This record gives sequence, C-alpha cells and structure tokens, in this order.
Amino acid sequence: MTAWSFGSVADRLVANNKPGRRTEQPVRRHSYDVNDRRAQVFRPIGDGTKVGAMRWRDRYLQTAEEYDRQMKKKGERHPLGANALRVLKALLWLPGLDFKTGRLEPAIATIQDLTGYARKTVVDAMRRLKDHGFLNWVRRTEKTGNEPGEGPRVKQATNAYFFDLHRLHKRAQMRLAQLLRKCMPVAEAPYADSLEGAEVAQEPACDPKLASILARMEAAFEGEGASSDTGRNPGEEL
Repeated sequence: MTAWSFGSVADRLVANNKPGRRTEQPVRRHSYDVNDRRAQVFRPIGDGTKVGAMRWRDRYLQTAEEYDRQMKKKGERHPLGANALRVLKALLWLPGLDFKTGRLEPAIATIQDLTGYARKTVVDAMRRLKDHGFLNWVRRTEKTGNEPGEGPRVKQATNAYFFDLHRLHKRAQMRLAQLLRKCMPVAEAPYADSLEGAEVAQEPACDPKLASILARMEAAFEGEGASSDTGRNPGEEL
C-alpha cells in the first residue's frame, strides 16, 4: 500500500468517526426506541369502548370511501383507491385491536395476510392513506441485547400506527364530525366483529357522555383546518 492510499484510508476512518455521521446500525432514519416518548402515539379508538369504537370505525371507513369518490378528478385515478381502502379496513378490523389504548402495530406481512396483497401494494396503499391524512405512523426500533462487538445493538421494530384526525382534508373532517354527531347507543348493540363490518342498529338512544365527547371533537375540527392549503400531506416511505 502506498503512502497516498494509506492516507486516503486513514482519512475515511477519521471521517466515519465524526459526530453526527450515520452509524452502521440497520435501522431507518427518524426511528425512535419503542420506549421513547416520541413513539408513544397510540390513542383510543373512538371513545375507547367496544360499542363506541365499532361505530367510530364504521364512520371513519365511510368517510374515507366518500372522500375517495368525491375527490376524484376527471381523467385521474382515485386519490385513495380500492387497495388503500381495503388496507384501511384491515387495520380498523385488525384481530386483537385494543380499542381502549388504540395499540396498532402490525407488521407489513400481517397486513399482506389480511388483504392478500403483495408487499409493494400494501406499502403503496399505506402511503396514499398517509398522504391524505387517513393514517399516520412512527418508525420504531428496539434493543437486540447484543453486547458491543457482537452485532447491531438495535433493530427495526414494527411501526406504531395511529389516526390523527387533524391531518384529514377539511371536507373529510367535517363529514366525519357530521356522521359522529348522530346519537350513539348506551346499551351494547349486536355487532359482527369481523373484517366485513356490521350493521348499525336503527334509532339508537343517545349517550350523554359520548355526545359531549363528539361536541368537543367537532369544536376542535372547526378551529383547525387541514395541514396544508390543499388539505394533503406529503408522503414518505414506511
């Protein structure tokens, strides 16, 4: 090795050790440890009860379907499309979803199994949902337990998914609030807890507690618009 080549290698080694450079840990950028407060994004589905959450997800999916039809421009594809709506439904009807905490952290492979879609189709569908505010997520990592020199000390974990209503297009916000203003039942109505959904009971009695929650939600919607002039949000990789 010549003096010149040796010096080049030494320079690269020094540069690689400079603060702020990306490490060789196999994780995505902007990922947070599963215990980091920035990764604590889960929130209750609806009011957190079984009945309230089931009705909320019915109305949320309905809002997405209506938005997809109404926002389509002539000569262009649907803003969400059938694949994205199917993925959204799979997430909302995910087996074992805890309505009280809203903990939603499936692997992409799990969504593939539920929808029958290829990985690329699922990823593209989720990007569309995020672009239009119907889904959001945080990348996460977790410790491997390896000691220094034994291999990577962190690895990529599944994303933490959540529904941030204020990222929705203004029209979608208002439509969801309109659907949620309808009376909700005090007593639990029969539901088919499956991916195919269920029928909503006719003329339910009103629950004052839920009515109060929805009133506050509507006030928040009226006070805040979409996150940009177009009501859309820039997409990014999963």
